[in-house]
Formats: sequence, C-alpha cells, structure tokens
Amino acid sequence: MAHGIHSAKRARVLGIAALALMGVVGGCMREEDAEATPSGTEQLPPQEALTEPQIVGVVSTIHRGEIEQAQTALQITRDAEVRTYAQRMIDEHQRSEQRLEGMLPEIDMERAESPLSEQVQTTGEMMNANLKNLAAGQDPDVSYMEIQIIMHRSALTLLDESLIPRADREEIRTFLQETRGAVQAHLIEALRIRRRFPQAAD
Repeated sequence: MAHGIHSAKRARVLGIAALALMGVVGGCMREEDAEATPSGTEQLPPQEALTEPQIVGVVSTIHRGEIEQAQTALQITRDAEVRTYAQRMIDEHQRSEQRLEGMLPEIDMERAESPLSEQVQTTGEMMNANLKNLAAGQDPDVSYMEIQIIMHRSALTLLDESLIPRADREEIRTFLQETRGAVQAHLIEALRIRRRFPQAAD
C-alpha cells in the first residue's frame, strides 16, 4: 500500500512539473479523462504565434524525447508488455520523424527552434533523467508507463492548443492531425498497461 501511495504521489509531481515546463496551467487530467476527452482541458497561456518551421521543430523534439525515453526503458524494464510498448514508441516515432524528414524538402521548409521546443526538450530530458535515476523501491515498469501517460497527455495538449490551430499548409496540418491520432492511441495504450499493475494510482 505504501508503495502505491508513493507511486501515485510521484506521478502527480512529475505531471505538474511537465505541465509547468510546457507552460500549461491547471491540474493534471485523471486517467479516465484522457479517454473521455482525449484533447485534455488544460489551457496554454498567451504566447507568440509559432511559425510552421517552429511547429515542426516542436514535433521533432517530441519524437526525440519519446525515442530516448523508450531506449532507456528497454535497458531497465522487465515486463514483456512494457518492453513491447517501449519498442513500439521507438519504431513509430522514428517512422513519423522519417516521414517528416521526407516531406519538408517537398514543401521547401526546414525545422526551426523556439522557446516551446526548448521547453519540450527540457521536459523530455527531465523525464529521461528520472527513469535513469529511480529511487530504491521504484518499479521501472510502472515508472516508465507513468512518464508515458504524462508525456502523451502533454503532447495532446500542445497539438490541440498550440500546433494544429497555427498550421496553415495542408501538408503540415494533415501531418499534425495524423500525429495527434497516434499520440492519442499511445496514451490509451499506456493507460491500459499502467492499470495492470497492482499499485495503480486512483
């Protein structure tokens, strides 16, 4: 029971940290909210409008973070389904990034950095560091799935509130919509796997 309480508190702390770093205000969604309203309810504060090169820069940063966290997970996790999920994150985020890589020259565009992409990178690095430096008694399988829930919720919020609404080109908007569908599917799967563990948070 104590381990379950510790795990729940840790998930909430990490969630608040991730949302704060991404500039999102409001509390974390409950797990059931992600399936009922996958776009989330958090609101982004006013910020300078992103250019489309900056938008694709944010997406690439999300991909890199997911791949790095999954690579770390494969080094420390033991549960077969968690490991399959981590490999799926590597494969699917790499494929999405490769698709973006092929599309950008066709529309004469390059990625660009922005304060938002820097925030996303900082958050991803923080989550990866948490995975690499788990405290004694922390379950790496549970920890990775909790981080995946947090990161995919945050990615959905970014897509819905900051990226998709600011994309003008049809190619970019279509790519973002398809990315959103994949992120939502990843979140729902992460929630399902997380519930398999007895110390699942309320």
